[in-house]
Amino acid sequence: MSELLNKLSSYNLFNYLFPGVVFSLVVDQWTRFDLIQSDIIIGLFLYYFVGLVISRFGSLILEPVLVRLKFLVFSDYASFINAAKSDPKIEILSEANNTYRTLSAAFVVLVIIKI
Repeated sequence: MSELLNKLSSYNLFNYLFPGVVFSLVVDQWTRFDLIQSDIIIGLFLYYFVGLVISRFGSLILEPVLVRLKFLVFSDYASFINAAKSDPKIEILSEANNTYRTLSAAFVVLVIIKI
């Protein structure tokens, strides 16, 4: 078990597991659905999977909508690679951006579920 936890990167924790836990807790409070697990192992897999699905929703549906609305503007990938080579903090900021996108997607899905 500890070997599995050691293999989880900060990206996995902050973009899948953390949003999955937050989403599950809020769903438990706001709706009649109960996603909270008493078994830690099953809970980790469930929360990770929920976070993964929410992350995909954010990247495949929410992000394109925000780009179309001109709320988000992206540079091309080559520019990102060049910037990341000159400043390693760019990758950290990109990871944070993905975390915010996933959390935003989680709250959009929560509103959809509540409606």
